[in-house]
Amino acid sequence: MCDTKEYNRIVPDLEFLPDGRRLISNGYHERLIRIWDVFMGEELQRFPILRALGDVAVSSKGDFLVTSGPELTLWRQADGALLWQYRGNAHNLAISPDGCTVLSGGTDALVHLWRLPRHLFNTPMPRSATTQ
Repeated sequence: MCDTKEYNRIVPDLEFLPDGRRLISNGYHERLIRIWDVFMGEELQRFPILRALGDVAVSSKGDFLVTSGPELTLWRQADGALLWQYRGNAHNLAISPDGCTVLSGGTDALVHLWRLPRHLFNTPMPRSATTQ
């Protein structure tokens, strides 16, 4: 990995995208999410955020990411579009392998399970056991 010495900002969290070539960082004070080429040390993409962030989690396919802070926010990685948001402090994120559930821990000493709206993922709803 290249050393980015000129990047002298607080970075609360880093997360690899599933391809292993790209890395997501969130800039605490600059209010940006950045995607980097790990091997070249170059910034590939950035998108602004409204408030300082804490944790970042990436879906298993790398198409969505979730950030924590004053809100729990779901972003589309390709264009930085904000897809879903919940107001409330959240930290320590994890996304389920299917990308439809987020776990968060917060300052309330609880673990929260968030079922994200399926329409965001363009995936069909599973058939009910009672449906023929």
